[in-house]
Amino acid sequence: MPVPYYPGLRLPNPDARAYIDFMPGSSVPVLRQPFEPGDMLPFWSMDASLDDHYLFDLQEDPHEEHNLIGSKLEHQMIALLEDALRDLNAPAEQAARLGLPSASY
Repeated sequence: MPVPYYPGLRLPNPDARAYIDFMPGSSVPVLRQPFEPGDMLPFWSMDASLDDHYLFDLQEDPHEEHNLIGSKLEHQMIALLEDALRDLNAPAEQAARLGLPSASY
């Protein structure tokens, strides 16, 4: 996937761990490349803040000034996310990437 502003920037090449899978609920094939610690990561993950979590009620707080992490709403949103991933038949490792307890997924 080329990026117009960075013409030389490309995804890392797949390695022997890559395999063909299918989009959940369809016959569309996709190439899945597992990543491990120490692997070169895709360009969209560069300079990402790790372990920064945010939750805002945009109707009540349109300027995103009050982070709701740690509130009862966070637990409700996590449950909704787990339900959505389950409904989509998302890969099990997606729960780990999102920091969700794998047992609840």
